[in-house]
Amino acid sequence: MKNYKIQKVIKRIILGILVFYLIAGSIRFGKILFSPEMLDSWTVAMFGPDNRINVYHREGFEYPELQDHMPALKNKFIVLDRTVYSYKSTIDGFLRDEVFYAYGECGFYMIYAYPFKIRLYPGERCSEAEKLEKFYKQDEFQIVLSQEELTPEERRVYTELRKNSR
Repeated sequence: MKNYKIQKVIKRIILGILVFYLIAGSIRFGKILFSPEMLDSWTVAMFGPDNRINVYHREGFEYPELQDHMPALKNKFIVLDRTVYSYKSTIDGFLRDEVFYAYGECGFYMIYAYPFKIRLYPGERCSEAEKLEKFYKQDEFQIVLSQEELTPEERRVYTELRKNSR
C-alpha cells in the first residue's frame, strides 16, 4: 500500500514538471513568435528581456549585425557590431534567456539577460567600444581588457566562436 502511494506521488511530480515545461515553453515560443522583430524576416536571432538583443541580417550584406533595442530609446536601436561572424545563446532550466555570445569585427560580446549586462572583449579593429559605454549605466556595460578576465565558460565559448568564424 505504501509503495503504491510513493509511485503515485512520483508520477504526479513528473507530470507537474512536464506541465510546467509545456506551459513555459509555449509562453517562450509565443513571445518570440509574436514579437515585432520576428515579423521582420531579416531578424535571425533574438535574446534577452523583451527580445532586446537582435542579430539582424540585412539583404545584400554578407554578415549580420548585432543590435540592442534599448527600451529607453523607444523604437530605436544601437548597433553594437556591424559584422557578426558567429553567435550562440544559452537558456536556463526554466527556459529563460541566460547568456548570449557573439563574435564579430568589434570583438567578443557576452550579454547576460538577468540582470542585463554587456561585457565586451574588444578586437583589434574595434574603435567603437568606448563610444558604446555612454549609452549604458555603469553596471550594464564593461570592457574586458584581457582574456584572463574571462570566466572559463566565456573563454571556452570565445575559442569556439572564433574557430567557427573562419
